[in-house]
Amino acid sequence: MFECEEKVVTSSRGEGYLRIQLSGDVHIENISVLQELLMRNLQEYQRVVLDVDQVSCADFTMLQLLCAANKYACNHGKVLELKDIAGGCVGEKMQMLGFVHNTGHCVDKTGVTRCIWMSE
Repeated sequence: MFECEEKVVTSSRGEGYLRIQLSGDVHIENISVLQELLMRNLQEYQRVVLDVDQVSCADFTMLQLLCAANKYACNHGKVLELKDIAGGCVGEKMQMLGFVHNTGHCVDKTGVTRCIWMSE
């Protein structure tokens, strides 16, 4: 079962952002819930951080949605970040499906190239 928990967090620099903890299975049957959650929060918050370490199963539609949401954020001067990808289901899927990049493909309004799939 797919679940999410939203929490407003203040960074050490005093900047507020939204952190969303995802858990359970995220796949085509429930992807619209995640889409609505992301779009609503990317309109409201400057920065949204998705913690995906508790996602037990992800499919291609989740990765496609995250890519599209990142592009939306980039085009609207917002930031979408993924937290705790390595070693989890989402990290395995992004590797398996070829979502890891060496360079970004989205240029934000300040000219910075960003991609949530870039390898460290």
